[in-house]
Amino acid sequence: MNTYQKFLDFFSMHNKERLDGLTSAYFDGMAQDERKRAYDFLFARVVSGGVEEDVNGIFMADSGKAMKDMAVLLNAKQLGNIAEIVVAGHMAAAGVNMDLLPIFINAMSSPERELRELGARYVPATVEPNVLNGLQGMVRTETDRRLLIQAATKLLQCFDLSVHTIDKDEYIDLFNDLLSNEIEKKERALAKAKALAQR
Repeated sequence: MNTYQKFLDFFSMHNKERLDGLTSAYFDGMAQDERKRAYDFLFARVVSGGVEEDVNGIFMADSGKAMKDMAVLLNAKQLGNIAEIVVAGHMAAAGVNMDLLPIFINAMSSPERELRELGARYVPATVEPNVLNGLQGMVRTETDRRLLIQAATKLLQCFDLSVHTIDKDEYIDLFNDLLSNEIEKKERALAKAKALAQR
């Protein structure tokens, strides 16, 4: 079986078979024409809506071309909600000079769970006020523990707080308080995180 066929077979897998996701290993052995066909296949999926692995895959297939093509679609507002966030994440990570932060900020306040998760995961770790407000809002209101962990983790990254920058036990206590069901603990932890970041 050739490499391109293995790539196509991935999209026929279900449940546990797809746990590892679409990784670079699917592209490593591809000839140039196979990689182009894979790119075209993924491009069609992204244009028709696109999920996270479609976008990640297109950047693995040809990152340079993906940057150009996805920028056009992003500017033209021709991407679905999920694809828009993931594309913006790739572009932000590459330092593309576009106004991308509103995409993540809007996602973090979405009524849709998946969009909130992607927003918190892909938003750059920055102390830009609207990013901090969005993450703090999730920490205060999120009831899904996985998303709460995502938001708390990114918020501490924004403040450059980790086991490497503050005492390990202090970091663990701070993180656990951000996840607390008690709003008083959350508020104290948020205030402490801000104070530690300003030291």
